[in-house]
Amino acid sequence: MDISQYVKMFTEEANEHLQTLNTDLIKLEKEPDNKEVLNKIFRTVHSLKGMSSTMGFSSFSNINQEMENVLARSREGQLRLDANTIDVLFESHDSLLRLLREIKDQGEERMDIDNLINRLQNLYSKPGEEKDALEGTGKLMLNSLEKSFIHDEIDAGKNCLIINIKLRPDCMLKSVRGFMVLKALKEKGNLIKTIPPLADIEDEKFADEFKLLFLTEVSEKKIKQEIEDIIDIESATIEYLQTEDLAEVATEKEHDTVSTFQPTPTVRINIERLDKLMNMVGELLIVKSRLDEVVQKNVENTELKDIVNQVHQLTDNLHHTVMQVRMVPIYRIFSAFPRMVREISREIGKKIDFRVQGADTELDRAIIDAVGDPLLHAIRNAIDHGIEDEETRINKGKNPTGEITLSASQRGNDIAIEIQDDGQGIDLEKVGEEAVKKGYITEEEKEEMDKDELLSFLFHPGFSTKTETTALSGMGVGLDVVQESINTLEGNIEIETAKDEGTLVRIILPLTLSITQALLVNMGDETYAIPLSMIDEIETSKIKDLKKIHGHDVLMMGDRIIHLNWGADVLNVSRKKYAKEDEVTILIVKQPGKVYGFVVDEVIVETDIVIKPLGGVLSKIKEINGATILGDGTVALILDMKNLA
Repeated sequence: MDISQYVKMFTEEANEHLQTLNTDLIKLEKEPDNKEVLNKIFRTVHSLKGMSSTMGFSSFSNINQEMENVLARSREGQLRLDANTIDVLFESHDSLLRLLREIKDQGEERMDIDNLINRLQNLYSKPGEEKDALEGTGKLMLNSLEKSFIHDEIDAGKNCLIINIKLRPDCMLKSVRGFMVLKALKEKGNLIKTIPPLADIEDEKFADEFKLLFLTEVSEKKIKQEIEDIIDIESATIEYLQTEDLAEVATEKEHDTVSTFQPTPTVRINIERLDKLMNMVGELLIVKSRLDEVVQKNVENTELKDIVNQVHQLTDNLHHTVMQVRMVPIYRIFSAFPRMVREISREIGKKIDFRVQGADTELDRAIIDAVGDPLLHAIRNAIDHGIEDEETRINKGKNPTGEITLSASQRGNDIAIEIQDDGQGIDLEKVGEEAVKKGYITEEEKEEMDKDELLSFLFHPGFSTKTETTALSGMGVGLDVVQESINTLEGNIEIETAKDEGTLVRIILPLTLSITQALLVNMGDETYAIPLSMIDEIETSKIKDLKKIHGHDVLMMGDRIIHLNWGADVLNVSRKKYAKEDEVTILIVKQPGKVYGFVVDEVIVETDIVIKPLGGVLSKIKEINGATILGDGTVALILDMKNLA
């Protein structure tokens, strides 16, 4: 059989299993007595072994087999999960990842695994010790419900077969052969019982025989042939169970539900097809907006209004459905960080308790693929700059183990990802001194700056208050890298900090990059779109109530001074003439370390827009982030409020 067509499916599924394995190993290290986590890891490893065996990837399968042996001994209480055992399991996980990359890139396994196999075997083997094997297949026992069901089915004309299956002595993949037998019989009747239990067959806890109790209308000859055609099956002998025999069968007190090998009903879709589908939905939204324009001109046509309302409902439902299809849990990214924190904290000698919350929060696939690096940098900063060493924390009266929490939650049409640490916080005095030292500001200007303005310097390339260079801080990791990446995703960054209490870095991201909510505004004779995620609030003020500081217009909001940018001036369009009593509309825009007001002539409407990228020379205009087509067919430019700051 040509398996090359299944390699991509195998690597994708195996990668998902390895992500889960990585996360669960982290949990097991913290809770070595947690049987539920141990059993989950065992099932994951067993699944990986079965998948790779079927595909013929022997190195991959052998590592999983030895991991399974280690885990089985641990489940049985014969092996303690100490630090060395966990380390070897982590090394096994990393080796599986490397093998998976080889399979994906080169189509074959090349890595030498002999040393790793020996280390795994040394964890559970003792001199002269042999593997346990369950002899025989056990005694048939049925509960009253099963007996009643079998009785009725026999009376209805079905045959109840006791099928004894014997494998060849040299069979290497007993659980796989068991699966193949059950799969072959799946469409030919009802499986009532396996002896030993199905879980033991999956775990290869039997010698070379197992039994099936099977109800079928298919002939004995056909069933026998179906089974014996499977590789490594030595024989299949069949007996009939009659209704009068049921009285002789021992009765169980409890019913063991028969597990099946039914796969989860999912389908993998090429991301390019999803992108194309999303683009088509975007075009449909534009057409919907144009229909609205037509209806407004034909308000008396009730039939047309009804049709448009139906189109609205269908389009909105389709948009929602496509969005859901594109959404994937942020767990895909989050699952990599516990292991990273574990390795880095060991390397630099800090004790850190890393927690993950909200990993089931869903985000557009395109954004998830791009958000990994910014989060990596932010978490490294928390480890290096935030969490103090053990001695310092003890001297401060803190728990010697620092805490970092990575969390995600949905907030309307945005996703908030937070990295919270309980470390030393950001020393704003040091930030100001460093800004003066680098020539960004004068000493006098520093004294006038508020907390947010000082924090904004952290986003300058190469800016750091850390005096000692470590392997981690010497990697050029800074919040400027985080901000640059988040800007490309139309996101925002916020920082909250308190001395000796810790720091919170909050990253706000849109649910999707293709379709977003926006405000349509007028400035001069032009209409522009501003993503709603960029706007903190909307204020109005009379011209006469605006103040000037150093010749610049400002808005006083309580004790806050909001510097104003006149949109028409920034975009070089004709500026509306205002009288002193006239009101202006001000969009309050919050950016890392700063808040400013953007003055527009008029807010038209809040609406969904489809973002179209600009090409050629237009793509280099930093104030413009794309374009969208409005309901009347005209084009509106989408403003980049970060660069307009």
